[in-house]
Amino acid sequence: MSARKATHTTALNLIRVGELLIPLLIVGMRVGGIRGIFAGRLLTDLTVGALGLFWVERVLAIMSTANPAFPPEGAGPRSH
Repeated sequence: MSARKATHTTALNLIRVGELLIPLLIVGMRVGGIRGIFAGRLLTDLTVGALGLFWVERVLAIMSTANPAFPPEGAGPRSH
């Protein structure tokens, strides 16, 4: 299971840096100088944060489907 976690983390980080951070920093620098660089970083962090939340929700849904005992009774904020 830990190898799978590492794969998910690595993939998310590659998306963050390669697909979003570098291009948005370049565009931000050309459009708004130093403020544009910070805006590009902010946009990257917000986008990847939202993607990460979606990803975790999806993985947890898959885990709960594969194992009906997951999560344990009374665990988490959604328990009744």
